[in-house]
This record gives sequence, C-alpha cells and structure tokens, in this order.
Amino acid sequence: MSADPVAGDPDGIQRIARRHEDRSDAVRDGARHVLVAAEHAASGWAGRAQQQFLVAAAAMPASAHRVAARLDAASAALATYARQVREIQDDAASLQTTRRNTADDIAANDRAIRDATAVASGPDAVESDRALLQQLQHSGEWLAGLDARLSAQWDELVARRAAADRAAAAALEDRSVLGKLVSAAVVSAMSDGQFLTWLATLDPESIAALGGDSRVVKRLAGIDAAQVAGWWQAMSGVDGAPSAAQRAFVAAMPAVIGNLNGVASWARARANTTVLADRLAHARRQVRHWRELHDAARNPADAAAAREQLLVWERQRDAYRNIQDTLATTPVSLVALVDDRPPLAQIVAGDLDRAMHVSVIVPGMNTATYQDGTVQDYSAIARGMRREEARVAGIRRSDIAVVSWIGYHPPMADDPSFRTVLADDRARAGAERLVADLDGFHAARAAAGRDADLTVMGHSYGTTVATIALTKTHADHVVLLGSAGVTDAVPNASALHVPEGQVFATQGAKDGWAVTGQNLSGRRDPTESTWDAHEFSSETEGRGSDTLHGVTRHGPYDGDDDDGRYSYFDDGTTAQHNAARAAMGHGDEIPERGGPFDRMRQQTKDDWLMYGWQTGGTGDPTL
Repeated sequence: MSADPVAGDPDGIQRIARRHEDRSDAVRDGARHVLVAAEHAASGWAGRAQQQFLVAAAAMPASAHRVAARLDAASAALATYARQVREIQDDAASLQTTRRNTADDIAANDRAIRDATAVASGPDAVESDRALLQQLQHSGEWLAGLDARLSAQWDELVARRAAADRAAAAALEDRSVLGKLVSAAVVSAMSDGQFLTWLATLDPESIAALGGDSRVVKRLAGIDAAQVAGWWQAMSGVDGAPSAAQRAFVAAMPAVIGNLNGVASWARARANTTVLADRLAHARRQVRHWRELHDAARNPADAAAAREQLLVWERQRDAYRNIQDTLATTPVSLVALVDDRPPLAQIVAGDLDRAMHVSVIVPGMNTATYQDGTVQDYSAIARGMRREEARVAGIRRSDIAVVSWIGYHPPMADDPSFRTVLADDRARAGAERLVADLDGFHAARAAAGRDADLTVMGHSYGTTVATIALTKTHADHVVLLGSAGVTDAVPNASALHVPEGQVFATQGAKDGWAVTGQNLSGRRDPTESTWDAHEFSSETEGRGSDTLHGVTRHGPYDGDDDDGRYSYFDDGTTAQHNAARAAMGHGDEIPERGGPFDRMRQQTKDDWLMYGWQTGGTGDPTL
C-alpha cells in the first residue's frame, strides 16, 4: 500500500474482492455437498470408515461457515478499500488539474509582473502603469494563497489515502479475517509457554493456514516434551478423545507431529502414515532421476557421482517401502518416522496411549530399515512379545503395548561402521535419542494422568545403548539379552535408574558373538555376578509340548524354527518367556542361573571341544 493518492488499481482490488466472494460461495456449496454425501453414507455403507466420515462431515458446516465468513470479511474490506481508493483518485485527479491550471496562472502572472515592473519603472510611465503593476501584484498574492490552499488539500488527500491504507490493513488483519493468527514478530517475541497457549486457541482453519509457516513449524518441533504434553492434553476431548484442533494439527503439520515427543501416539501414527506415503513417492522419484543421470553420464566421474546418489535413494526407497508393507500387512502402528539416512522408525503393537504395561525393544548391530525383512521381523518381535507378556501375566492383550525402537544408527555389517561395534560412539548417540523418546513417553502419560509400567529390553549392541540411556532416564524393568557389553559408564546394575532387583540379563551358551563383542571391546558382561543383575537362563527347558527352546544363535529373530535354530525373541524360547515374565513384574519367580560359569558348563556339555563357542560359528554377525 502507498500514501500516494493516485497510486493503486481500484478495479484490480475490486476483482480480488469478488474472487473472495466467489470462494465464499464455493465453500458454502461444498459444505452442502458434503452434507448430502453424509446423508447417503448413513445408509450406503457401514464400518469404521463410515463412522469417521460421518464425524468429519458433521463438523463441516461449522468449519465451512467460519471459512466463508472470513472470506466475506476479506471481500468486504477489499471492496471498501477499492471504493475509497477510487474516490481519492477521482478527487486527486480533479485537484491535480486545478493545481496545474493554478501553476500556469502563477507563471503567467509572474511574467506579467516582470513586464509591468519594467514599464512602471520607465521614464515614460504613467499612473495607469503603476496601477496595473499593483493589480498584478495583488493577483500574485491571491494566486499564492490559492496554491497554498490547493497544497493543503493535496496533503489532506495524502492523509485520507494513508488512513484508507491503514483501515484496509487493519480490516484484513482483523480476527474476522485471520481468526487468531498473529504476525511473525509477535510469535517470535512469545515464550514457549505463550506460544503453545496461542496455538491452543486457534480454530482448525487457522491451524491449517499455519501448516506452511516454516517458522511456526520449526518452533513447535524444538519445544520440551513436558510442555508439549501439557499443551496436547489440554486440547483433548473427554477421556483423551481426539479433538478437532488436534486433528487439524495432524493434517497441517504431519512431519512435526509424527515425531513430536509429548504428543499422543494415535496422532503421531496418523501423521506418520501421511508422511510415509509422501516420502516413499519422493524416494521413488529420486531413484528414477539418479538412474537417468547415471545412464546418461558422459564420463566415469559423473557416472560414479550419480551411482553414489542412486544407492542412497534406493536405500531410502527400500526403507520406506519396507515400513509401508509392514503397516499394510500387520496390526502395528508407526509412532516415529525420522527422515534420516537411512530412515529411523518406531513400530508399535498395541495402544501406546492407554496400555498399562509398555515394553521398548532396542535392537543391536546390523539393524536398518532398508534391509529386507528387518522391519517385518521387528513387527513380529513386538507382536510375539506382547502375546507372551499377556500369557504369562494372565491379562488382556489390550493392556499391553510393545515398541520396536529402530531409533538409532547401530554399526552395520555391510559398511565400514561394522568396526564401531567395538566402540561406544554410536551407543552414546543412540542413548541420547532413546532418552528423549522415553522422557517423551513419560511426559505424555503424566499429562494424560495414565501411569504405565515401563520395561526396556536391549539386544546385543542395543544393551549398550539401553544401559547408557537408563543412567539418564528411568524405567521399571530392564532386560539385557545377548549383550555386546556394558560400558564403564555403568559399573553395575545399581547405576541404572531402575528399581532394585529389576535389572535382568541373559546370554545363550551357544551365542558366540555376544562374548566376542564383550572381549574385543573391553565392555562388561552384565550376566557376571559382580555386575549384580538378575541373570537368567536362555537354554532349553521343559519337555514335550511344554518345551521352551534354548537360544542357538545371536540374532534377535529367526521366525521359522523348522531347522531348530532359535534367537532371543523367537516365540517359544526360554529367553522370550523369561523376558516377558520380567517385564510383567514376575521377575522374582525366574531362577537365577545362566551366568558365565553356567554357560561354560553347558558349552562343554554340548561341545566338549567348544569349537563353536570359541569361533562364534554357531551364531551370526548380528551384534
């Protein structure tokens, strides 16, 4: 906007006003069509999808009315502004003509005065010459006064235009148009608490408008989980039911909400479903792009550069596809999806918002979402552990949730990071992520007023991650399976923020890789008596149909046990059974055995030369 009285295009402003009016009519028509569709849906089909549609349709009229009213308000403000600009421009055009004519008159009068002065000053001057000069001088004074009055009138037009500009700006920034949205400067001056309070006052339409504001999105993503949890819970409906505002945040900012600690898991899962589809499509486009560049490369350097990017994006595509396939084929949800290289994910079996017992499984080395079978296996691991926990505790499965936390980058066997299994850097980085997620879980549950019994289960290198994390956050139980070793930062079980007697550890006698990781890294074996965990056996127990199978390999999951090979999280193993008992508060019933000496006796019994144990030949390189 400009204070220049003749600036602007009132016809163009009026066209914008009419477009807003047309859009308002379209919104109201759309709402009517939705209501008609809802009437047909009420009798046309049944099921959960129908109910969700009817709920959304029921909210449509009020939402549409708010949007249409804002469009109407904007249209009215623009129409008023267009009329005022046109009136000011008309007055300015008339005044400009008068000022030009006055300026011409002043110039002509000045010339006449100069001529009359010369005549009146001459030797032949008469009285009439002096009278004419005086008359011209009086005319000059009158014209100067007129010019001053015209200048004042122009200043008044400038003031009128400035006032019209301010009024239009105020009208377009009014809540009748913008709702409760405020300027970026106001937002940046808010504290985190004020920022969240402001967000909580917004209606769904205003929230939708914020989705494209990167500053707001970035600000929300960086807020402490405890504050986020309080904000999210305050927007909830009765007994934590999803509200219209919460659904609007999920739709407007899915990439943030999907990973925002403190937000309810139902919302994160819904957001991540949307984000997953978008990222898979993007990865597929990138694969096509880099393959085309690779095929069109004119020299080895360009081909190598394109090939490097192609491999990156093929892994991204495979990861997102694995996650999507898992969600499509198994009853699990996705409560975190980090767009990293490769992507990180958290797969949940059960209702993480309401379950009374929650277990978080931390994987070990050689775990990545792009690998064939990994995400699917960890879905099976979570579901199998949930079934076993419900069985050993004699409670409903709905009271239990199990998270497969593929939330960090462990050492990988297929790249140079393999050697980092002997170091602790990746474990410390993973522990930081795990602490943040566990604290977020605690914050969300505290805000909702729903306590939960939390167990952390680590496998292999995941035990290194879990034990470091539990020196900084807390859990009710921890189970360490086939540990690659515990760092010096955790000298014994009492260093963990876990109740006394609730730290459990096991290692299979035929697991050659766990002891290899411990010995080469110099980390502690948590089944040693001096570390003071409750060690338990992972060997075969029972007979016939009551047999619990012993661990025969180091990997987390074998699934198909036709070949007699069993891993720690396989169904029907002693390791899974005892881990479930520990998680459900029955750990004191687990016999304390399976320490280093017990394993050595078992090893010599099974293989008196201990060839497999010494070489790790009975296991696989999955630390």
